[in-house]
Amino acid sequence: MFKKIDEASAKPVVWSAYTADVLWTDSHIAKQMLAFHLNPDLSLASRTAEFIDASVDWLVSEFNLSAESKTLDFGCGPGLYTQRLKSKGVGTVLVWISQKTPLSTQERKPRNQSLISNITTGTTLNTVTLASSI
Repeated sequence: MFKKIDEASAKPVVWSAYTADVLWTDSHIAKQMLAFHLNPDLSLASRTAEFIDASVDWLVSEFNLSAESKTLDFGCGPGLYTQRLKSKGVGTVLVWISQKTPLSTQERKPRNQSLISNITTGTTLNTVTLASSI
């Protein structure tokens, strides 16, 4: 019996359990995740607004992004990077991996921006980002 209690109370091996799938499917966790993502002063779920702004400026400059460019953002979360890229005129496509898209992504999506798009063979992309908590 003590062996069973010891096994049940043991810490799991690091990375032995995948838990990211509940981040946006469990309503309580999803609300907390969204609140942390949208807080520009915390870097718990997303980087700070200052860091994201600097990162987007660097991406635009380094890769010479423009309206003719296409940026694919996997696991876009609430779209913090793609919002900024779009505001600079960069074409963006968001791919959300969870079946539940954060509501704020839908609400904050700029007009003419694809939330989910079919990427086919031969599609030219200038940049691909993965800047999320998944």
